[in-house]
Amino acid sequence: MPALPNVPAVLKAAFIFSDGVNTDIVSRFYIHYAGAAPASAELNAQAAAYSAVFGSTLAHAMNQAMTLGRVHLIDLSSPTGAEGDWLGAVPGLLTGDPLPADVAQICSYEIARRYRGGHPRGYWPLNQAGDLSTPQTWSAGVVSGNQSQFSSFFTTILGDPWTGGGPLSHVNVSYFSGFTVVTSPTTHRARNVPTVRATPVVDTVTAYVARAHIGTQRRRLQY
Repeated sequence: MPALPNVPAVLKAAFIFSDGVNTDIVSRFYIHYAGAAPASAELNAQAAAYSAVFGSTLAHAMNQAMTLGRVHLIDLSSPTGAEGDWLGAVPGLLTGDPLPADVAQICSYEIARRYRGGHPRGYWPLNQAGDLSTPQTWSAGVVSGNQSQFSSFFTTILGDPWTGGGPLSHVNVSYFSGFTVVTSPTTHRARNVPTVRATPVVDTVTAYVARAHIGTQRRRLQY
């Protein structure tokens, strides 16, 4: 697949977790900056600060079996945009029974634009077995508490730009629109190949909604 198009003044943030076996449990989101582009040293500092914010907010909703081990930031403005990293360990603070690796708390990132196929969201490795209300849903108290933690997490990191970089805003980036059906000449099986937009669509996130229904990420069971 060819390289995706540049996204001016936007960072991609990846929070990477481990449950001791699966070391690539990832939740990603995008940040728009209105000021000066960051240098690598500045993104290293931002990544470290974001890990600390996670420790003071969302770590309170994550089981101790799960650990945040890396925060990776990359400027999508150009193929040579700066990158930054934090490596360390921020364990969850809940001490009950852990959940299977594929279970996630969904946080919807609300935007004004409507489109077919859903909406932006994050699949975060939060909660524990005792937080279930039914086999399909989290308890109302857990959902309410998590929504508060999401709001605090994003408000704090967006309020702390690098020097000259702000203001910051949470955005979603849409790289694809529609698809082309491609049939293999060998197997004669058809598959849908997404069509890359010439210019990505960037939407501002206006609200956060923690969902009551349990999210699943099957690839987190790969190990």
